[in-house]
Amino acid sequence: MSMLRYLARRFFFLALLLVGVSLTVFLIIRLVPANPAVAYLGPQAAGNPAIVAAFEARWGLDKPLPTQYLLYLAGLLRGDLGVSIRTGQPVLRDLAACFPPTVELAAAGMLIATVLGVLFGVISATRPNTLIDQALRGISVSGVSVPSFWLGLVFLYVFYHLLHWLPGPGRISARLNFIGGPTNFMLLDALLAGNWAAFADAARHLILPGLVLGMFSMGLITRTTRSSLMEVMSMDFIRTARSKGLARPAIVGGHAMINAAVPVLTVIGMGFCNLLGGVILVEKIFNWPGVGQYAYLSATGLDFPAITGVALLIAAVYAGINLVIDVLYAVIDPRVRY
Repeated sequence: MSMLRYLARRFFFLALLLVGVSLTVFLIIRLVPANPAVAYLGPQAAGNPAIVAAFEARWGLDKPLPTQYLLYLAGLLRGDLGVSIRTGQPVLRDLAACFPPTVELAAAGMLIATVLGVLFGVISATRPNTLIDQALRGISVSGVSVPSFWLGLVFLYVFYHLLHWLPGPGRISARLNFIGGPTNFMLLDALLAGNWAAFADAARHLILPGLVLGMFSMGLITRTTRSSLMEVMSMDFIRTARSKGLARPAIVGGHAMINAAVPVLTVIGMGFCNLLGGVILVEKIFNWPGVGQYAYLSATGLDFPAITGVALLIAAVYAGINLVIDVLYAVIDPRVRY
């Protein structure tokens, strides 16, 4: 029952958070010293007062700011995020189309980051101050510090242009003539269609952008795993396990990692949130039709309904993943109760 009360309270605060995000983004967009009529109509048409007045009336820009926000909030409570100025489609429909590619890319990046980060962290923690420990710590620092746009360009030049090991930008090769399916998750749609060639090609297209996107989180996971595991390895119950003659793999995998998992899980959860919110440059470099591309085009065109919709989506994802991580704490560590 306490868990149900906890979840109800979190969902209540999630609703308040989304209202606050919508108000903040709404005000910031309206206060930007730029005219959406110029961005959408062009300078020549924007010089005609009649055309500008019709544009503002169409999008409700002729009303006072409080009225505009209340109308937007009323639509939001009905599940209506408005209509995109750039595409002319409901924002909710646009986000439903571009969110699956971003989730697919972020999941690939997080999978790469988690596998490499935990593996590197365990190796570093079990071999402290050795040459391999120093090398892995250097890799983790590089992953955190190197900009993703520079890394993406370098990876494209080396692995696609020079070595031809991996495919270039895009989600799938044009020669396969596979445009996806109902879910817009390319891997899932290829599986549902029984097209194994498309599945393999889509998976190969995920490697380069996923690796670029996951490098930052990989560095954080490596450092967190190393420090947390080294702290646990110095505790009394680990020394007791050693004194009983348990092998190192059994001690690390069966005892230490379970107790060191909570901070690592936190970093993984926050890393996945950061991947979803920070894919704009990577999607632009790799021509990935996701939320990042949609947000970039909406921002450059001052498409305020779309910008607000993207902000609400990212805020909801952050809050949802935080909730999942908090619940998993109680699963991993029996001492955690709500």
